[in-house]
Amino acid sequence: MDILREIVVGQVGEDEINIRDRIEVDFGSEVHFATAIKKEEEGILFLLDDYLDETHPMNRNGSVEGGYEESDMRKYLQELEEKIDKETLRKMMPFENGDRLRLLTLQEMFGLDEDWNHCEGQIEWMKDRKHRVAYRDNDWEWGWLATVVSGAYFAFVSDNGGAGSLTAGASNGVRPAFRISWS
Repeated sequence: MDILREIVVGQVGEDEINIRDRIEVDFGSEVHFATAIKKEEEGILFLLDDYLDETHPMNRNGSVEGGYEESDMRKYLQELEEKIDKETLRKMMPFENGDRLRLLTLQEMFGLDEDWNHCEGQIEWMKDRKHRVAYRDNDWEWGWLATVVSGAYFAFVSDNGGAGSLTAGASNGVRPAFRISWS
């Protein structure tokens, strides 16, 4: 039995999951691996190891109006949630906005705020550049982050693990995070 299934049926608890543990997640037509990157009080945060099969713009119209909360990307991730196995979905804890899938922020990935100032909040796992790099179709890829950094730009992580910004209408990699509950 894989570790995700063991968590879902309650056979694995908080003390048995560690940072670096990997699980397989089935999104219907796509199957990906995700790594546990941060323990939280109620569960553990996982991040896909690679990008989803297709790139997507943050907003088709190129706007940052409404930020991530009102973006086409968030709507796309909400649709993707519906494709997750129902048992698994029940164990996935909603984030503050009610979503079960989301993008990491610039702060979580790099310890930078929207003005590119150093700040607290970088996930320890992300301090190692190799964990920020991800692939799509066996090629290094750029990927979106959920942070607006200027009038028409969202933050992204580059194919070498660095930070940058790009117009919201450009297509980039999508690497969702999710939380699995202990209870």
